Amino acid sequence: MTNDIQDIHDVTLLIKTFERHRCLLRLVRSIRKYYPEVRMIIVDDSRNPGIIEDKYIDYHILPYNRGISYGRNYGLRHIKTKYFLLLDDDYIFTPRTDLKKFLILIQKHNLDILAGRWIQNGITRLTAKGL
Repeated sequence: MTNDIQDIHDVTLLIKTFERHRCLLRLVRSIRKYYPEVRMIIVDDSRNPGIIEDKYIDYHILPYNRGISYGRNYGLRHIKTKYFLLLDDDYIFTPRTDLKKFLILIQKHNLDILAGRWIQNGITRLTAKGL
């Protein structure tokens, strides 16, 4: 690991999933298209969880329907990197998804939280920028 503030190896993607394996697969494929070696932690409490084999994914299966908060907190306990990005299983990465910019903004402005915009049904939504 380098000391480069733009090193994506400093980031873990945390994904909580429940009963949407096809969405999860689409998300993982989109992430791998742009970030083939970024670490992911996937927490799945589906009735019939699917497993994704990938050397950069830690796939955790929980008892059925533990809930989003329980699953996210469980995943947080397994993060070993300095930063993490919380994702829903129905997101996708696009060419404009820039993890290096995420790292630059976090460090440059000494942020505790950074969020961005996302598009739902063609409508751009904004979320909090930082505290």
